[in-house]
Amino acid sequence: DLGPERTQVNKPTLEEAGIDKHLADRARKLAAVPEEKFESMLGEWQERVQQEGERVRTNLLREGEREQKKQDRPSRPLPSGKFRLIYADPPWRYEHIETESRAIENQYPTMSLDEIRGMQVPAADDAVLYLWTTSPKLYESMSVIDAWGFTYRTCAVWDKGKIGMGYYFRQQHELLLVAARGALPVPEPSDRVSSVIRVKRPGMHSRKPVEIIELLESMYPTFGKRDRIELFTRDPRAGWTTWGNEPEAVSA
Repeated sequence: DLGPERTQVNKPTLEEAGIDKHLADRARKLAAVPEEKFESMLGEWQERVQQEGERVRTNLLREGEREQKKQDRPSRPLPSGKFRLIYADPPWRYEHIETESRAIENQYPTMSLDEIRGMQVPAADDAVLYLWTTSPKLYESMSVIDAWGFTYRTCAVWDKGKIGMGYYFRQQHELLLVAARGALPVPEPSDRVSSVIRVKRPGMHSRKPVEIIELLESMYPTFGKRDRIELFTRDPRAGWTTWGNEPEAVSA
């Protein structure tokens, strides 16, 4: 007895269902946006939907694409420890600059301000933070410094030696903010360098010159791997604990 006859159900292909691949791809991206974020984004833009309907759809699709990348990217916990020197280059997200945002997303996955602020940075009670930012992100950077438990002190300017894009000034520099917590001694006078650092920009997008991390090493010559950590690293460096998006960027 073979039992009751079983009926095989063949699912229709996208073409048979009248759905083109482009539409299916858009639907998958929209489905990847968490429900709360989807509703929030629609509410934020509802007054502009009539005038900028396609832009709203584009932003939702981009958010879905980010969520897909986030799901595909394994989560790597921050190294344990209490580091006295934190060097960080966050992957800032540019929400309202369409061409720049797209160019950055093509290079590496970015993070929202809330995601960066929410990081539990493994800093010692007495520590110093060197935080990279750009002119448009300066205000947001101050909130990150505060969220991470530091107080802003000063900054240095990296002159890249090559002019870039910009809506008011064409940007040729980035800012290295300095923040502190507790009572970590400042560098010795002989180890302090100019606040204007003129180093040619490396070839790859957003990569920082090795000369700058070398300056930090010279400013804190007694610090070792257990004292200093580089966050969002792209090139692991001997003598540092590192953490980043790529597996090879993580060391403890």
